[in-house]
Amino acid sequence: MTWTDSWKRFAIHLFVGGFAAWLIFKHPLLGVTFWVSFLFYEVVQDWRKKDSGYKDIIGALVLFGIVAGVLAL
Repeated sequence: MTWTDSWKRFAIHLFVGGFAAWLIFKHPLLGVTFWVSFLFYEVVQDWRKKDSGYKDIIGALVLFGIVAGVLAL
């Protein structure tokens, strides 16, 4: 995987994290379900494909933390 592919992958997962944080504030049960499902999917993908799924989770956590922090204020 090239450097630009890694950044594209990171950027795509930023939006997943931001959406999850917003969803948790709007509809907590649905948001938590979405977030847990995403984490489960990434763990299974990494387990089966060994595609460094932790990078996807880190990407999602970055914007999740930012959006959750802004919404909490």
